[in-house]
Amino acid sequence: MALPYSGTGLGAVGRLADGFTIGLLLPDGRRYDTHDRPAITRAVAALCPKCTVVTANARGDQATQDRQLSEMLADGVRVLILIAVRPEDTVAQVAGAKLLRAKVIAYDRLANGPVDAFAGFAGPRADVTRRPAALLDITREAGSAARLAVDLASGKAVYGTTTVANGTTASIPAVMIHPAARFTASGGSDAGNDG
Repeated sequence: MALPYSGTGLGAVGRLADGFTIGLLLPDGRRYDTHDRPAITRAVAALCPKCTVVTANARGDQATQDRQLSEMLADGVRVLILIAVRPEDTVAQVAGAKLLRAKVIAYDRLANGPVDAFAGFAGPRADVTRRPAALLDITREAGSAARLAVDLASGKAVYGTTTVANGTTASIPAVMIHPAARFTASGGSDAGNDG
């Protein structure tokens, strides 16, 4: 059985030996600044010590995130990890990034448009109040996004555990994280059950 892969990985935008910049676009909220950003930054540093991560937080405003993405592209950033404010409203920005040969990894929320890959949860999102399992989930998701970003940037084809589709792309390689801490139908926790 073949794993889902992205042929869009071909065409490097950076070299591991030289390092490159990865843009991290946050949508809002304390969770992303407090948990995801540091986890992604650590994972990138482990995979590519010469790489840097620049971050922008849209504070819940789609127009702000659109401007931040455009500014990163204007500054020469060609690898983007995008946590969209409104995933359904990202087509134009993602398509514009692709025209500039940028690699776009949708993270946590599947952005619309021609994204190269997706890292997210198979089931409910991490609830950071349900520690430590939820923080482990975020770390696993962040590590997957970092791996996808580094591999795509260095020209490797990326493989996912499955494929997903958004409004414009039918077969996006995806790494889906099965949460260690999630809610059951009765509202209780089945922490640790990854079934």
